[in-house]
Amino acid sequence: MGQPGGPIPAAQKTRRPNRRRLWIALGVLGGVVYIALQALSGAALFYLSNPALTQNKAPAAPSGWHIATPPGQATNYSYAVSLDTPGLILTCSVTLSTSLTSFGKWNAQLWRTEDGGGNWRALQAPFLKSNDECEITAVSGSQTTFFAYGQRLASSASTTIWVTHDSGETWTQAFTAQTDYPYYKSMRELSSSVLRDGVLYGLHGDYAHEMFSSSTDDGATWIPIARTSASNAPDGEIESLIADYAQPHAWYALVSPEADPVALEHSADDGKTWTVVKQFPEGVGAAPMDLATAASVQPNRICAYNYLYDDSATGALAVGDTTIYSSADGGKTWRQAQLPARDGNVSGSVRAGPDGCYLAFEENAKGGVFGTRYNVSIWRLAPDSSSLERVAYLKDYGLGFSRDAGVTYLPAASGMEARLIVTATRQPRSWADFFGGNARNLTTTQLLWTPAT
Repeated sequence: MGQPGGPIPAAQKTRRPNRRRLWIALGVLGGVVYIALQALSGAALFYLSNPALTQNKAPAAPSGWHIATPPGQATNYSYAVSLDTPGLILTCSVTLSTSLTSFGKWNAQLWRTEDGGGNWRALQAPFLKSNDECEITAVSGSQTTFFAYGQRLASSASTTIWVTHDSGETWTQAFTAQTDYPYYKSMRELSSSVLRDGVLYGLHGDYAHEMFSSSTDDGATWIPIARTSASNAPDGEIESLIADYAQPHAWYALVSPEADPVALEHSADDGKTWTVVKQFPEGVGAAPMDLATAASVQPNRICAYNYLYDDSATGALAVGDTTIYSSADGGKTWRQAQLPARDGNVSGSVRAGPDGCYLAFEENAKGGVFGTRYNVSIWRLAPDSSSLERVAYLKDYGLGFSRDAGVTYLPAASGMEARLIVTATRQPRSWADFFGGNARNLTTTQLLWTPAT
């Protein structure tokens, strides 16, 4: 039987929802929420990136420390501290523009100081043009050589590495990074290389097979140095490499043989032949994993450290067991001491100074705004000492994960006392601190120094 004709009763119409109006309402509501979230995110970014307009509190140095950060309102710094010219520091910074003509544009700037941060001078650099990210690193063995790059965030363009041999006055293109050899690996190699008689020396190659190599064209090409050794370590198993500044063509290398224990080797002919200086006992944590020395320290002084990472799957390694090693006779004999702090991470590398070996340790602490906060402690193993001394402390500061994180020792020179330098960011102590006008403190990576006493 067919359905009756005629109009549908009014009461029956009200039971049917108007789906078109419902979807329109939901669309409008979603648009409002999206715009609100974008506005909130933009306001937060503007607040944190523009302390001059939104906040009144300038960064204050922590107790016992001095701020040496360049002038301005930049929030993203890359520092390169020269290890061979005390007081010389280059930094690349990025600032978000708030002017009407360039609002929202990131501006990169290069700075230089020659007195440890007391006075800064702005420099021009071609790698900064149209880029919103930059990084710079110093090279050991040279008083004036630095490498740097600039790029745009999330850009797929190849990155060009630039070099200066006059402390940032002029820059030339060194090489362009390749897909199979990215720029961050090249910068890591350059930051640990040593310049001697106009030749760069360092470890070069893929991660599993880095060889002692040399470059005469600012890192554009590398020539592996064929080596012979009295140990069973094949080429490419060098764990750490440093210059022996007591001799003009001498080097130390920490190698991992296939069968024998970890060994310290020495070369007096720029890496062609090697002799074993010291074999370390076998076992977890028994041998150092990194070497350091400096041209300013006593000849034959070597520093090293070992840090055991947590292996929760097997429980084989303890959390944060950190040991500093020191040798005053070219690695023949060693002293060592373990940090009393365990819950945390080593930041950066060990550093050598005339009065001992230094290491920065980032301690984990509870009760921070985001669940965890950090304190930084700097430890020294002094000559002829069998225990470690905490020589500096930064409460509520973190050192981050940059290539140059950790502590740098600068010897006294030109009226400057010997000092320890770190780059660190203060953490919020409370939510009121986070939103109470301290964002310049909390987002700016500050260059801090304290006397090395």
